[in-house]
Amino acid sequence: LFRSAAAAGLQHARAEVRQMGAALLLNLAVARRRAPAGEGGAEGGDEEFATQAFCVALEGLGAEAEPTVLERRVLLLGCLLTYEAAAQPPPEEKPLLDLALGLGLREELEALLQGGGGGDAKPNPRRDELVGKVLALLE
Repeated sequence: LFRSAAAAGLQHARAEVRQMGAALLLNLAVARRRAPAGEGGAEGGDEEFATQAFCVALEGLGAEAEPTVLERRVLLLGCLLTYEAAAQPPPEEKPLLDLALGLGLREELEALLQGGGGGDAKPNPRRDELVGKVLALLE
């Protein structure tokens, strides 16, 4: 229920609702990572959540005009990719990484660094740092 509400909120027209949706998805991702295996933790195999959260965060990323929402979306993408890479035992396949590359995440992030997206033309060192870290995860 929370996942669906957060996903819907992230697509809402009002910035404050998108902020809430992004924060909730990020908190769910962090809680999922910290939960013991079998209780929704990363080792618990909740790939459906990770995939849904990843797709929702990526959808409309380049057009996001609210700086806080944009940062939270990028942070969520980075968290999910990091959690996938840190899974024990290491997975043979990395579906989120494959999805990210297939959907053009690298190009979206590079456009943000070049000022070609995000609807926010102002310099934003925090956003740029987060974007750089997520780009490094795509290597």
